[in-house]
Amino acid sequence: GEVLLKKRAAQVDLENETQIKGLMELFLGTNAQQTGIPLEARVSPVGVQLQVKLMGMFQRSQTAANLFPLTLQVIFSCLFLPHSNISLKQQGMAFAVWVFKHAGENTLNP
Repeated sequence: GEVLLKKRAAQVDLENETQIKGLMELFLGTNAQQTGIPLEARVSPVGVQLQVKLMGMFQRSQTAANLFPLTLQVIFSCLFLPHSNISLKQQGMAFAVWVFKHAGENTLNP
């Protein structure tokens, strides 16, 4: 799995909004409260180890810093969900700092 991830990750354009949005949705899975999504189309979040790897990718992407509200959902998931471990919490805090440094003014202003 690790070798395949490294091979595939090299092909990801970190500034392509569609790809980053897809990776964030993979990270988060399908929200149980979302309506209009059939049961068979719902997706569980990826495992914690892969979430940590994805966070490393998000921290190199300015596009990821500007994809609100997905950005906030990813940070919240890292910090507060029960499955989160110390490594994921650290990655979540690092991503929050990345967002404050690299998000556009329009993204951060209400």
